[in-house]
Amino acid sequence: RAALIAAVLAALGLLAWRLATGRYAWRAVPVALVAAVLGGSVGGQVQAQVRANFRAVVDGPPAPNWSNRAVYAAEATAALWLDAHAGKNDIVATNVHCQPITWTSGCDARAFWVAGLGGRRTLVESWAYTDQAVAADGGNGLRFNMQPAPYPERFNLNEAVFAAGDPADVADLRNRYHVRWLLADSRAPGGVSPRLAQSGQLRYTAGPVTIYELP
Repeated sequence: RAALIAAVLAALGLLAWRLATGRYAWRAVPVALVAAVLGGSVGGQVQAQVRANFRAVVDGPPAPNWSNRAVYAAEATAALWLDAHAGKNDIVATNVHCQPITWTSGCDARAFWVAGLGGRRTLVESWAYTDQAVAADGGNGLRFNMQPAPYPERFNLNEAVFAAGDPADVADLRNRYHVRWLLADSRAPGGVSPRLAQSGQLRYTAGPVTIYELP
């Protein structure tokens, strides 16, 4: 216990020194605390994994160029409409996954405005901060935010629904995953099939966004 207290005090001392000197170490301190707590009970390999996973999320990749990652006002308004009209436990499917939304290769899976503004769970939106993506950080030379979707079958069905609008696929999405709403954005790759109107009730449209409610 004395060793643990000493380690925690040392970490806090490091933070105070960095703040006083302008060398901010807020990223490093949680890692130091985790290492202090785990140090007496687990091996160095586990500590290294904890550090690696934490740094993958906190440090992240270099800051992107935000000029082509803007969310249109109509897109934000559509998500807010969904928040006002969907049931609190309803699940939403969307074809928005990446930034920029018009990506053609190398999906940066950090587009969270559908769930963030819509206030509902999504079947597949962005997956950069999932356990699977973070654990795969560095795999195939890619950072965690560029890793593929962690549930390929679910992702492929989701994409097929928006691109082709096959009523059987829509029914599968509704019955297997309990999806109640579709938020389709025509700016996303693959486009939006007009056949979605055969399976869902058109509830809202603005700019590039169309929202359907599944019966």
